[in-house]
Amino acid sequence: SLGVSAWLAVTESTRRVLQERLALAQTTADHLSYTLNQNLARLEEITFAEGVDIEDDDPGPEERALHNAYLGSIFRDGVFIIDRDGNVLWTEPAKPGWLDSNIYSYPNVKGSLATGRPTISNVFTLEPSRRQMVSAIVPIKNRQGNIVGAVGGQIDPTGTSLRDLLQPVRLSSAYIDVVDANGVVVTSTRDERILQSSDHGNVLAGLINSRSSTVSTCHSCHEVAREQRRDAEVMAFAPLDSPSWGVAVRQSEPE
Repeated sequence: SLGVSAWLAVTESTRRVLQERLALAQTTADHLSYTLNQNLARLEEITFAEGVDIEDDDPGPEERALHNAYLGSIFRDGVFIIDRDGNVLWTEPAKPGWLDSNIYSYPNVKGSLATGRPTISNVFTLEPSRRQMVSAIVPIKNRQGNIVGAVGGQIDPTGTSLRDLLQPVRLSSAYIDVVDANGVVVTSTRDERILQSSDHGNVLAGLINSRSSTVSTCHSCHEVAREQRRDAEVMAFAPLDSPSWGVAVRQSEPE
C-alpha cells in the first residue's frame, strides 16, 4: 500500500508539473499574440493618420506618421510605406539605398495586397544580403475603398525585439522557443537556437495548423565533441492566435 501511495503521489506530481509547463507555453503565446497585434494596430493607425494619402504629392503626413509609429514599436529594423506594386516610397529611419526598391517578393506582401488583410510573415531571407527577417504588412485603402499600397514593419530575429518579450525560465534546463509555421525558431531564451530549424519542425507545423496544444516527450540533438547526443526532453506546446506561430517550452525529462 505504501508503494501504491508513493506511485500515485509521483504520478500526480508529474501531471501537475506537465500542466504547469503547458500553462507557461499558453501564457507566453497569449502575451506574444497580444503584443504583435498591438504593433500591427500601430501600423494600421498610419493608414488613418491625418493627411496621409500616398496618391497625393505631399509626403509630410506620411513621414510624420511613420516616425510616430516607429517610436516605441518592435519594428526596430524599420517601418515603411509601399505602393500597390511593392515599390518602397518612404522609410523610417531613412534608408536611401532602400527607397524605390521593390519588395513585392516578400512572402506576405502579395497576400496582404490581394486580400486586404494585415499579416505577419514567417522567417524569410532578404536578397541579396541573405539576412533573415520577419515582416508585418497592413494594406492602405483610398477613399473609394481600393487598396493602393501598404504600410509595413521589419523585425530582425537576431535582434532583441522579440527576445525581450520572453520571460526567463527559472529552471536550469528549461528554455522557450517561438517557432513559425515552417518550424524555424523565430526567437528563443537560448540565443544559439534562433533561426535554427526545429528538430520537430513538421510536428510543430502540424500543431500550429490545427491550433492544437500538447505536452509530450521528445528528443533534442546536440553536438558534443564531434558526437551527436540525443537528450530526452519534455515539450509543452501552444499555438499563437495570430500570427501562425507557436511557443514550445522544453525541459530535460530527468529534471
